Amino acid sequence: MYEEPARGRHLRRAKVQLSLIYAKKEVKFFSELIFIYLRRLFNTKNFCKMPKMKTNSGAKKRFTLTATGEVKRKHAFKSHILTKKTTKQKRNLTHTGLVDQADATRVKMMLVK
Repeated sequence: MYEEPARGRHLRRAKVQLSLIYAKKEVKFFSELIFIYLRRLFNTKNFCKMPKMKTNSGAKKRFTLTATGEVKRKHAFKSHILTKKTTKQKRNLTHTGLVDQADATRVKMMLVK
């Protein structure tokens, strides 16, 4: 959905300008005043802009995109309770891996900018 074009100060400014026009009798008919109001209302800069897609803040901390478009991730189980894990297990968890193709599309949607 698009954002309403004139809110807050923009709408107040348009109404004040129209009331000044009406007070100075620059407009003969009320329909002309409505036409001017609508023209000013819909000629704002942000009227036709689509909303921006937001990047998921959790995903941007956990995943990165490679140059080929694949999604890199870190291994789990490497942050705490490391004393019971063997050295080989901890060493193998150090390396980064790739997200599976089944999940890659969902992760890419979360990383959209």
